[in-house]
Amino acid sequence: MFRCGTFLPDCCGPVLVEGPRHFFLLEYISFFFHCFLADLPFSFVLPPSPRRDRRRGTPTAARKLHRFLLPPSSFLLPPSSRRGYKRRTPTSVFLLRRAKLKQGFPPLPPSPRQAEARVSAPSSFVAMQPRKRNTHRRLPPSSRQAEARVFPHLTPLHLFSLTAYNVPLLRPRRDEGGRRNEEGEIYGVSSRLWVFLFCNRVVRKEEGEIYGVSSRLWVFFFCSRVARKEEGAIYGVSSRLWVFLFCGRVAMKEEGRRKRAGLQENSGKKLIYSNKKNAVSISATSIICPSPWPQTTTPRTRKEDFPMASSSILQQLLLQAPPQRRTFWRRRWVNLPPTAATTMSEASAAEEAVGEERLDPRVEKREGGYWVLKEKYRTGINPQEKVKLEKEPMSLVMEDGILELSAKSMEEIDASKLFKNDIDVRLKWLGLFHRRKHQYGRFMMRLKLPNGVTTSEQTRYLASVVANYGEQGCVDITTRQNWQIRGVVLPDVPTILQGLAAVGLTSLQSGMDNVRNPVGNPLAGIDPLEIVDTRPYTQLLTELVTDNSRGNPAFTNLPRKWNVCVVGSHDLFEHPHINDLAYMPAVKDGKLGFNLLVGGFFSPKRCAEAIPLDAWVPSDDVVPLCKAILEAYRDLGSRGNRQKTRMMWLIDELGMEVFRSEVEKRMPEKKLGRAVEEELVQKPWERRSLLGVHPQKQVGLSFVGLHVPVGRLQANEMLELARLADEYGSGELRLTVEQNIIIPNVKNSRLDALLSEPLLKERFSPQPSLLMRNLVACTGNQFCGQAIIETKARALKVTEEVERRVALQMPVRMHWTGCPNTCGQVQVADIGFMGCMARDKEGKACEGVDIYLGGRIGSDSHLGELYKKAVPCKDLAPVVVDILVDKFGAVLRVGEEDDEEEEELGGN
Repeated sequence: MFRCGTFLPDCCGPVLVEGPRHFFLLEYISFFFHCFLADLPFSFVLPPSPRRDRRRGTPTAARKLHRFLLPPSSFLLPPSSRRGYKRRTPTSVFLLRRAKLKQGFPPLPPSPRQAEARVSAPSSFVAMQPRKRNTHRRLPPSSRQAEARVFPHLTPLHLFSLTAYNVPLLRPRRDEGGRRNEEGEIYGVSSRLWVFLFCNRVVRKEEGEIYGVSSRLWVFFFCSRVARKEEGAIYGVSSRLWVFLFCGRVAMKEEGRRKRAGLQENSGKKLIYSNKKNAVSISATSIICPSPWPQTTTPRTRKEDFPMASSSILQQLLLQAPPQRRTFWRRRWVNLPPTAATTMSEASAAEEAVGEERLDPRVEKREGGYWVLKEKYRTGINPQEKVKLEKEPMSLVMEDGILELSAKSMEEIDASKLFKNDIDVRLKWLGLFHRRKHQYGRFMMRLKLPNGVTTSEQTRYLASVVANYGEQGCVDITTRQNWQIRGVVLPDVPTILQGLAAVGLTSLQSGMDNVRNPVGNPLAGIDPLEIVDTRPYTQLLTELVTDNSRGNPAFTNLPRKWNVCVVGSHDLFEHPHINDLAYMPAVKDGKLGFNLLVGGFFSPKRCAEAIPLDAWVPSDDVVPLCKAILEAYRDLGSRGNRQKTRMMWLIDELGMEVFRSEVEKRMPEKKLGRAVEEELVQKPWERRSLLGVHPQKQVGLSFVGLHVPVGRLQANEMLELARLADEYGSGELRLTVEQNIIIPNVKNSRLDALLSEPLLKERFSPQPSLLMRNLVACTGNQFCGQAIIETKARALKVTEEVERRVALQMPVRMHWTGCPNTCGQVQVADIGFMGCMARDKEGKACEGVDIYLGGRIGSDSHLGELYKKAVPCKDLAPVVVDILVDKFGAVLRVGEEDDEEEEELGGN
């Protein structure tokens, strides 16, 4: 027997149950009945996907609802496949009894972050307003859903029926393999790149970064595998990754900070995901409404905010949505004019959303001009930051610490263990890199060479340095127009530094968390089609960073390395889209200046193209602007996970408008103009080759571009180049980001004599083959401890083998990098090879590469995509041949065609 308590509309108590245990379901019935009478939304969660159902072979949760005697409009989550397989019982999400729901417990509202991220579709939970006949409004797809053309047929149609909105259902596009691509893997489809249906600011990351918040703890809230976080147990589900789905305590960040304040209306900013000609814009608006929770202020979505007329908006999104395919999605911020309803500026509203505490500088100035991390921000920092806290790295130079260090042998240093961090970390601030595994006691020294311009005198001095180290000594040209000399031993460092200063060079602040070599147009001052001469600007930027080669402690403690370039050509030889800061020439009111791109970088974790800052500075403010951005990055940048400390991560965290505001605050006049719509760089533009003989804008002079195979030179070759520069040119040499050399200012009457020189015929050809001319390779594991494979020699060997087998009709750019740090910039190459471990045909581990295709540079630049993983290096040549034939129109040579024919016929 059992009895029921009185149930009144203004009472929130469930039915009291006494008697046999199986009658406890009446509690649930009374709870939902109360929700109906009180005009409150019911609990609503997704059933499993059809794929999950087929795998488990069990009825869906919707079919089990008769066990709970619930109306068909209420849907609950089933157990995950693992839990269901082991226990064969409904998931504990259903067991509201375990949740110990008290009287007066209404359905939970959405979290502030949920409401903030809502787009055209209503909030996923609160918008389920009950109607008179106990039916629920059915949700339209979110804008991201509509953009990706991912629709409800992947789940039971009764969940997301769009008939109420008159929106037709579309089937998702499928890729060549018949699978939904990463943007469309939803509803239980196993994928590390879940598409968040009801999200505005989607970041497609493996950890599940949602709403623009970096978090490895986010669980995709409408997934069939529900979990919980350590902070609390809700609905009886046990897992350490739970994020409270419908409450105001949403995990905002990995540290677990919560935000309980109402959200101001956010207008005037849109995030546009663009794919070439197609674009879908997404705007976010949140509304402050009274919350049923007395302890929190939570945005509620009102019924009138989402009228039925919204179907027209959805249909427009459907029509604009590009076909789903694997492509690189580029982000750009578009600033909209403020509306009359806006009560505060975009920047101030954005800053309020970020929070004053986050905008508090994390570093402070110490005696001596050094900047160090504040005490309260020293928890959770990475090991490199701890090394910087122990001892200022630049003290090795500014306080003559290098003299004491160079007087000791490596054995003494290792025995004492007091100087280990000096050797392995702090010397990088002097441009000295020690690789214990590969060259114990030997150092690579990286220089500062603004715009890649060097002299014959400097070249001779570098040749004299590496000549002392025999086979260990050589010089590499980097992908930032710079020199790296190898084989240096520690006792020689003070003498080398003095010699560099004597010829006008320095190595200070060229490594670790510093500003790297400023890149400019290699044809600056001699290009007939030049927009602006970049040499003065790159020189000024170098002087700012190094304080005229004395060392500038104001910028020695950045969160991570930082790259800058100044564009001076239509060809974009400078690769602006992969720099943290790029100056793009533009004229405003008849005055020359620069639009700004920010945030481009490569890393193992993420590769991103630079995006517009929506700012323009006159040419006189190039240095102050760079200083302001560096200070903002130094003051606010994260210093935790080294893979998430580049400047783009800071921009993503703050938002572009807040970041721009912080830069503006640090400008001398506290003012930063908006960008100019039309830049001086012409688009489209066919990129010119720098190799060969080309006329200069100076009458009677030409420049000669020489190909340096994989950018490596020996001492005798450098001496010969210095001689050629003096004898035929003006004593000047220029380096390119493709690891080649230019001899400028050659008189036309001397061209034939220069081209007949043995060095140009034997090794540094001005007219190399179509495949060899754009070959780029990083150092590889010969000298670099982080490289997985050998690159330079292998790149030459594979290229030569491929050239013997195919004939090309056009140049093809191939880049090699030994590890995911991608120093070889494989993502901008036509064909990129990234070192990895692979397995051969016998299953044995061997050196291999991941192959990237489709990278572009120039006016239509974009990053390449992964084409094939873990190809053994010994089997690479045939794969490259197939790619060149299929993708680049190469033709097999006659002998190769015969060999393939024999192979098909079973010949030996």
